[in-house]
Amino acid sequence: MDTPSAITLPERIGKYQIVRQIGLGGMGEVWLATDPLGSQVAVKKGGRDARLSDREMKRFMQEAKALSLIQHRNICRIYGVEIHENIPYMVM
Repeated sequence: MDTPSAITLPERIGKYQIVRQIGLGGMGEVWLATDPLGSQVAVKKGGRDARLSDREMKRFMQEAKALSLIQHRNICRIYGVEIHENIPYMVM
């Protein structure tokens, strides 16, 4: 029986220090991270591959824009969308 391989997390993405992975899905990974002031944030990296196709990038940006327009206590707030080494990510 094969055992799952250990997930290698980046140490940083942009200015955010990665703490641990908190989610994994078809559209990317979500990590718990800290910002330069020590606040905890969630960082969602777009895509499972190193680079997104144009279609995936469009979908990622549509998701970010839609989330930025919604204000509800049960929906995370988007603080920004950035690109690190050609990979987009959302900070929530």
